[in-house]
Amino acid sequence: MDRRSFRTLPVVFLVLLLTSIPVYAWGGCDHRADRSGKVSAEGVSRIEIEARAGDLDVRAGTGNEVAARGVACAEKSRRLDDIRLVTERRGDVVRVIVEMPETRGWNDSVSLDLDVEVPADVPVEIQDSSGDLDVRGVHLTRLDDSSGDINVRDTTGELRVDDSSGDVDLTGHHGFVRLDDSSGDLRIRDIDGSVLVDNDSSGNISVHHVSGSVTVRRDSSGDIRVSDIGGDFEVGRDGSGDIDYRDVRGRVDVPTDD
Repeated sequence: MDRRSFRTLPVVFLVLLLTSIPVYAWGGCDHRADRSGKVSAEGVSRIEIEARAGDLDVRAGTGNEVAARGVACAEKSRRLDDIRLVTERRGDVVRVIVEMPETRGWNDSVSLDLDVEVPADVPVEIQDSSGDLDVRGVHLTRLDDSSGDINVRDTTGELRVDDSSGDVDLTGHHGFVRLDDSSGDLRIRDIDGSVLVDNDSSGNISVHHVSGSVTVRRDSSGDIRVSDIGGDFEVGRDGSGDIDYRDVRGRVDVPTDD
């Protein structure tokens, strides 16, 4: 064996070692504990949900209450007690809040996967830091997300979405939709209302089957594809990527190639 082959042995051994370690061994959930809370939503004007690390699932329930339940996960047992789920009512506002300690290094992860049921007719505002987000059948008015994919279906309300990273799938919304996205694809479909994309930094934009107008004020990179638009289609500033459209029944105003 020559010297060059001998030097590769530690690297090969390290790769084999890393690939043989189960995914869960990299941490996140060595210790678990259930969390739950419930509060009446009778006569409330809105519901505020503030989640942290972990997946979030928000659904329309059958009763007139807000019910939250989840599983807290921590790599270190002493950190588990610091992961709290708060459900409270202040006046006519119900709040569901995840309280979580600050992490200290790569082997100190904490999270709380959370399921929340809400009345279908009460406006909901969601703030989420990391993890995938799934929302179905609620009156959704605000969604702020830092990272993770977003899936929203069969919702109502005048909706504002601010997303930093991750794909956004929005299907079957009744009402005006306004979005601001930093990275990730935007897939918007079956909207009873108009769609406004204030800013999209990177990722493709696809919008199909919209009863109103579609406006993209600023797009830095990525393709834009729209079809079956009941109103106007307008693109303000477009950095790079193709713009394709068809079946637009209103006015079309898009940048032209120089």
